Amino acid sequence: MKLNHISEHVWVSSYDDDLGRPALGLIVAGDHSIAIDAGYSKTHVSDFYDAIKKENLPLPQYTILTHWHWDHSFAVHAIHGSCIAERRTYQILKNISKDDAYLNTLHKENEHFQNEYKDSPVIITLPTITFDDALDLNLSDLHIHAMHVTSPHTDDCTCIYVEEDKVLFVGDCICGVYPTWEVDIDKNNILIDTLKNIDFDIAIGGHWDPYTKEKLLDDLKQLRIK
Repeated sequence: MKLNHISEHVWVSSYDDDLGRPALGLIVAGDHSIAIDAGYSKTHVSDFYDAIKKENLPLPQYTILTHWHWDHSFAVHAIHGSCIAERRTYQILKNISKDDAYLNTLHKENEHFQNEYKDSPVIITLPTITFDDALDLNLSDLHIHAMHVTSPHTDDCTCIYVEEDKVLFVGDCICGVYPTWEVDIDKNNILIDTLKNIDFDIAIGGHWDPYTKEKLLDDLKQLRIK
């Protein structure tokens, strides 16, 4: 795993389609940092932290989840610092943590999940800090805004905006529902309108290279994101 320096304060790990691992983000200001998404497993977050240390960057004091899906959230138990999530994400994770049948289905039907957890148990740890709809954070002189958005992917999608860098973390909100990737057109149109009104230059998704705002909006309109 390597870290890519996207803007003055933003770093992003490589994503790995072969393992089903999304990119993880790091917002850095001085000796402080905030991570975007916890990752798939203890091994995933350990690889991320090794990459952070190689760049002599600070480990995150907080980790913000973009949504509940396992590849973004099941490593919460292994993170450094505290985890922040929108209330919908918290509630879904709470429900999933009690649903052995669902976890068994993941093991049986998801090849990436099988590989990630072939030698370790699933440990679902709930976020310790929750918010409703929106949360503003200051990291030194940086202004960071977490906001729930309507998305065709899941009902709990959260975007994180780094105001000074004009970078927007979108997680997986730009794609359709798993596993069919079907797109609800009404939700997609609402998402497009939401993104139009955010003053960003670069969008960082979970499983894609960085997008310019123009390219992202065009692909969403043409339903080209998979």
